[in-house]
Amino acid sequence: MINFKGMSLTTSVNVYVPSDDSFIAADVVENLVAEFKGNKLDVLDMGSGTGILGLVAAKSPKVSSVIFADINEDAVKMCKENVNLNANLLHAKCVVKMSDLFSNVDGKFDILIFNAPYLRSDKEDEKRGTISKSWAGGPEGIDISIKFLKDATNHLRPGAKVVLVASSLSNLSKLKSEIKSLKLKELEEKKLHIFFEDIVVLILSL
Repeated sequence: MINFKGMSLTTSVNVYVPSDDSFIAADVVENLVAEFKGNKLDVLDMGSGTGILGLVAAKSPKVSSVIFADINEDAVKMCKENVNLNANLLHAKCVVKMSDLFSNVDGKFDILIFNAPYLRSDKEDEKRGTISKSWAGGPEGIDISIKFLKDATNHLRPGAKVVLVASSLSNLSKLKSEIKSLKLKELEEKKLHIFFEDIVVLILSL
């Protein structure tokens, strides 16, 4: 169990435990929601894990709904538990779904959040159980992020923002090139240096 921004979150070895990347992304999400023009925002937390990022958004009275989506069945169960555990703090209607990226997600959103699997990996890495899907980003660490962004462009309302977590250990220059090819604009970049790595949180829009 961890405590964060007034919330209590259950954790498990089978679900990605919130760490520095989660915490910087949570601050970005919190500030983005606060600064977002308009109310009744619909938010998607992709690869939600424990639900930490979507829950931060759901605490705001400006947010009317949050969809949490994860490919890991254990994460889906835990996210539901954490939604219920913090129900008294939440303003938004929360729905938790099992989904391989957008396979089970419909509709358009004002804010899309993805703490993507961003570490370089090979096929052997990806065979290490479902938990590996939370960090294994393919040979260049950006495969899942690019796949997400290609589909995400079909789920953006006018003025929508995308919060994407990446790493200096991945091929960031190629990721940014793909972002431009999708006609997405990089509005802001937040960095957190940890040991031998920069955690990078990108805020994107059409």
